[in-house]
Amino acid sequence: MPDPVARLAVRRGPTYPARRSVQTRPIRVAGRIMARRPGSRALLRYVASKAPRPGRLPFRVLVSSLENHKRRNTMQEEKQLKYLKVALVVFGIIFIAGIYVMMMLVWPSGWGWTPRQPEYEQMIMGVYATLGVFLIRAAKDPLASATLIWFTIWSSVVHGGIMLVQALVDETERANLLGDVPALFLVAFVLWYLMPKRAKA
Repeated sequence: MPDPVARLAVRRGPTYPARRSVQTRPIRVAGRIMARRPGSRALLRYVASKAPRPGRLPFRVLVSSLENHKRRNTMQEEKQLKYLKVALVVFGIIFIAGIYVMMMLVWPSGWGWTPRQPEYEQMIMGVYATLGVFLIRAAKDPLASATLIWFTIWSSVVHGGIMLVQALVDETERANLLGDVPALFLVAFVLWYLMPKRAKA
C-alpha cells in the first residue's frame, strides 16, 4: 500500500527547511499515528488541511507569532511600570529630604558649592522638594504623568551637565564629580530606562 504521507508531500509541494519545525509538525505527528492506523482517511484529511502551501507562511502560524510577541511586550511593559513606580517614590523621597541631608549634614563639599550661600541652597532644596512631591504623586499612574517624568529626566541631564563643566573648570569643586553630578545623571538614566518609550512627553 503506498504511503499516504509520501503521496501528500508530492501533491502539496516541497516544504521549506527554515520553517520545518513549525510548518511540518502536523504531518510528522500524523505520520507517526498512521504508522499504527494506516487506513485512517479522516486523519489524512486533517494532514491535508494543515499542510503549508509552498512559498506562504500559514496564517495561523503568523497570528500565533504576533500574539506571542505582543504578549511578551505587554509583560515586559508591566514589569517596567512596576519598577518605575518604585523608582519614582524613591527619587521623590530623596528630592524631598535626601538633598537637604547631603548638602547640610553628610557631605557638604560633594553636594554644595563654594562659597556657601544659604539663599541659593534654600532655593535649590525648595525646587527639588516640590519636584519630589509630584514624582511621588506620579507613581500612581506614570503614563498619565509622562510629561513630568520626561521633564525630570532632561532637566537632570542639563543640570548635571552644567555642574560637570563647572566642576572640571573650578578645582575647588572637584568633589562634586563624585557627589551631586553623578547622582543627577543616575536619576536621569534610571527613569529613562524604565520609562516606556511609547509614553511620549
